[in-house]
Amino acid sequence: ALLIMVCVSSQGKERISFRISYNTNSLKMGDINNWIESYNESWNDYSSLNNGNLQGELFPLDYSNNFEFSLRTPIYEGFALNISGGQSSAAEEGDITFQSLSGDQKEAVYLKNQTQALMIKLGFSYNFQLPFYPKLYVVTQLGRYIVFNKYIVTENKESYFSSFGRDFIYKNEKEADYRSEALGIYASIGFEFELIQYIAFILEAEKLWASADGYKGSFSQSILENIDGNITKQEESGKETLYFYKTTMANLENYYFVLNGHKKRPDDPNICDLRQGELDFGGIAIKFGIRFKF
Repeated sequence: ALLIMVCVSSQGKERISFRISYNTNSLKMGDINNWIESYNESWNDYSSLNNGNLQGELFPLDYSNNFEFSLRTPIYEGFALNISGGQSSAAEEGDITFQSLSGDQKEAVYLKNQTQALMIKLGFSYNFQLPFYPKLYVVTQLGRYIVFNKYIVTENKESYFSSFGRDFIYKNEKEADYRSEALGIYASIGFEFELIQYIAFILEAEKLWASADGYKGSFSQSILENIDGNITKQEESGKETLYFYKTTMANLENYYFVLNGHKKRPDDPNICDLRQGELDFGGIAIKFGIRFKF
């Protein structure tokens, strides 16, 4: 890389430049999608064991493509300071319904996951002209970025049982809002093609490394029990921490991943591999954009 830098001429014509780019993301989700995949698996196992019909599916998250804005200030001979920022979001909802063949048992779950990530980047770049094509520049970047993340989850469960002439209805509705931050590293390489003197087309590939844990937030929960018309209802709200672990479910023998908030660190003999919930913001982004030089 040093040999290439020496052999080609580096020119920075602008005093400052502004870039807008469209990013095709492949950012990971970490524990959210691991939990959703395991959640689907547990329902399939439950349906097979209890001889019933299962309908629906819970869907994993995928960050949508987004726009990023950047300012570049040349320092010396191709070296420049870069400040940029952008926001990505993802949301999915799904439901699953299980009904026994006898008709005396029905269970349903509705799950909605939403997450928003604001990324602010600060780093340095080096750009140089290709000697055989003066209008084409190679640009490399390296820097740090901070992610401000919000994660909202809504999970509603409903169960109906009929046994010995008695009807049992159970409803559990919970919504929680968690927040955390992460500090990461990014590196990129790309090309800038000068369309005219002060406008260039950008094509760039970027690699990111970051993960966030320590999610804390508020929740509200409503639990209703109805036994032959005798209704009891409980409301609860407060602060909690997001945890990720493995545990058994219902009468199943296997262990399944769970991402859930708790007021205190869970202390249950059926729980193993307990740690704080973690979201991954690493991945690769391909960017297309326009740079305006001033």
